Amino acid sequence: MSARDAMRERRLQRVRARVLAPVGRWTAARKYDACLALRGGAVSIAEVATAHDIPAEEIARWMIAARDGGQDALRIAPRRRARAS
Repeated sequence: MSARDAMRERRLQRVRARVLAPVGRWTAARKYDACLALRGGAVSIAEVATAHDIPAEEIARWMIAARDGGQDALRIAPRRRARAS
């Protein structure tokens, strides 16, 4: 194994560990990071779904949103407060 291959393997292991680690709250940045790892082939949708108990359909929606609009598309729109009369 060449040095380049070893470095790539270590990088993939770090990405896998980060994406499959327990998450308290899914922020847009974490969702985008997971989407990049999925697109890069570091992990599979089944692995992420199993590790975090998330339906694969939801992860597929994240992938589509990330592809179409990037990290900003994964943000949850803040609630608007009702105006006081």
